[in-house]
Amino acid sequence: HGVIIHNHHLSKMNYQFEKDMYDTNINTPLNPNGELVLYRRRWLMLLIFAMALMASPVLQLTYASVQDTVIVFYGVKTWQVNLMSMVCMMVYIPLTFFGSYSMEKYGIQFTARLGATFLFVGGWLRYVPHWVVEDKYTRFWVYFVGQTITGCAQPLLGLNNISLMAANWFGDQERTIASTLGALSNIIGNGVILFIGPTIVNNDGTNLPILYLVEAGYTSIIFILIFTIFKGKPPSPPSFSASLDLAEENKYFFQNVRKCFKNGNYLLLFFGYALGYSSFNALVTLLNEIFVRPYSYTSDQVGMFGAGMIGCGIIGALVSGVVIDCTKWYKAVMRSLVVVSMGGIALLMFNLKPDHFVQILIAFCVTGFAIVALVPACLESAVECTFPIPEGTSTSMMNLAGTLFAIILIFVMDAMQGPAGGKYPYDMTHAVYLSSGLLVVAGVFMICFHGKLKRMEAEKDK
Repeated sequence: HGVIIHNHHLSKMNYQFEKDMYDTNINTPLNPNGELVLYRRRWLMLLIFAMALMASPVLQLTYASVQDTVIVFYGVKTWQVNLMSMVCMMVYIPLTFFGSYSMEKYGIQFTARLGATFLFVGGWLRYVPHWVVEDKYTRFWVYFVGQTITGCAQPLLGLNNISLMAANWFGDQERTIASTLGALSNIIGNGVILFIGPTIVNNDGTNLPILYLVEAGYTSIIFILIFTIFKGKPPSPPSFSASLDLAEENKYFFQNVRKCFKNGNYLLLFFGYALGYSSFNALVTLLNEIFVRPYSYTSDQVGMFGAGMIGCGIIGALVSGVVIDCTKWYKAVMRSLVVVSMGGIALLMFNLKPDHFVQILIAFCVTGFAIVALVPACLESAVECTFPIPEGTSTSMMNLAGTLFAIILIFVMDAMQGPAGGKYPYDMTHAVYLSSGLLVVAGVFMICFHGKLKRMEAEKDK
């Protein structure tokens, strides 16, 4: 069933129920009277999309919490294992432009199907070599090919298009929480793999194929759901901004990019998000290196650090999403989250030592509560301050910069390892200080944001 929102009663949000026709021709308006409609199946579409978003980080961070086991089992080096994660970021950079163009030219549905295909093919290519390639070292590099293919899905089926998905299906009173839930699924994927990796993989690594099989099965479910049920947008728009014909705007992708970078407030969000997102990604990718060898924490404990950060981040994002949707206090919420994140960062830096498991876990929980919640808040603020530029353009540039910075930061942090014979072998304290400092700089950029909420103002006027 759908909910009709009459244009002359938008402020009062008077709803009437209407039969939700599952119209396959999404270009044909269901309501010729120009009424805005909320469809109940919007939550099903969001669930499928969120499940797809969760797949990319699960595959990207497969080895993050079992790195030492993988090194021994395949006879590879640390940088080679890290490359498994970084290759996803590397292919993300050039494909972001194609993904953004595809979203604007062909829509979310086509782009999502292409991304789901990459996930499916790459996911199974990571599992099959276990049965056909005998040499473990050779098998590792065949996995690498599969990993590269799955990485191609991220710019097509990732955070780049969650704001567009929310705008296509949800009204102005639900967009932020929809974006939050979608972004959370990506973050939840990080937490899931950090938890199930050590749970499934034993110390000698002989059951790594079980983990690959679970991941391949999940990509198969995504592939089926995207091709059979998922729709990129409903028959009738849910809001005034979604009802606008932006076909002319969509023709000029690179002109729109230039317009974004001429917007000073967008630039503040751009650099703040890029630095924060890259620092978060680098910390998650290098968790094992930071804590296992230098401070003798176990893989299970490292998994708990990641899970605690993600779990509290989910709570923070849900709370902030509801507050923003109800109050539209984008700036106040972002600034509050920045302050909380800085407190968590300070706690982490003061407890980088052995036998401080509880203190470090609390630090990650506090930091995760704020940083994870900042992801959807920043993306939605960027969409607001650059309206009517298409949602996918403004957000994809921010995610592109975050990924590019993350690649550089991971290499730099890895190079900052201390000597093997130091007080703490392979100590990465200075690397963590660098990452934490960048998070503080990112927070300063976000605090300085004073952009107008142009999309919300246009809908109020209408």
